Amino acid sequence: MLMQAQQTAACTALHTADRRFCRWLVQACERMDTDVLNLTQELIASALAIRRTTATLIAQKLKTEGLIQYRRGKISGLDRGRLRAAACECCNTLSVIIGRDC
Repeated sequence: MLMQAQQTAACTALHTADRRFCRWLVQACERMDTDVLNLTQELIASALAIRRTTATLIAQKLKTEGLIQYRRGKISGLDRGRLRAAACECCNTLSVIIGRDC
């Protein structure tokens, strides 16, 4: 748990919000074993310590690029491969720490 917290803190300090957003989505899908997430942008913003408006802008960009689809608290149609590519390298590091492939 301590290693995971340290890695997450370093990620927050070093990586852009859009890369962390992608990492967070990939990890959420892996942990919940689904491609449909019932999450609001406000919840994601809170988890990533960013403003809701920033989360909204990132989600719009990802939707435009075809990486996600979202509508009223539901994110679906995730392209996990492209999301992984857009995520920061912490996606793989955190997966090793918790024992899962990202």
